[in-house]
Amino acid sequence: MKAETTGSETKPPIHRDPRNAICIVVLIAVSCLAAVIIGYNSLPAVLPVTRWSSTAKSPFVAVRIPLINVLTTIGLAAIWTAFDSAGFPRVAGLTVMATAAVKSIGQALELLTLRGAPSAWGVLTAASIVSGLAVALATSRPWYKARCWRSAEWTSSRKTIAIGALVGIFGLNVAAVTS
Repeated sequence: MKAETTGSETKPPIHRDPRNAICIVVLIAVSCLAAVIIGYNSLPAVLPVTRWSSTAKSPFVAVRIPLINVLTTIGLAAIWTAFDSAGFPRVAGLTVMATAAVKSIGQALELLTLRGAPSAWGVLTAASIVSGLAVALATSRPWYKARCWRSAEWTSSRKTIAIGALVGIFGLNVAAVTS
């Protein structure tokens, strides 16, 4: 299937366009955020800030993890589109985005089903993250070894989005730990 040309821009066929997967994963992350907001009243009085500490329920503490997942997904999208311009393996990109979606769903379910005891959702989420990243690294190893990442097209908007997502994640974590 050939790429479609519009003016000076060549668009990949719809099944090869990373923006489709990116839109789906961002929608999943935002939906998980919305689910936690909607289910706020059913959350327990004490919520985890980290795996080792907890604090009283507040809107900020409740939505912090889903917000981090949305920012992570947006940051990964910027990185993937930059790497895609340098021939990043499609399987690796899709695996990373699928891992971000599973992370969003797993952590939202873990938060919504907290009842004082450790949840199996946390273990399943951690296992899916590790396995997803392992698959992505294995499928993209030749790309990294050939140093193809050096030719990635980092436009100013991609840089701004990726750095903004990192700063947002850092800010949410610092604010949660210091409060």
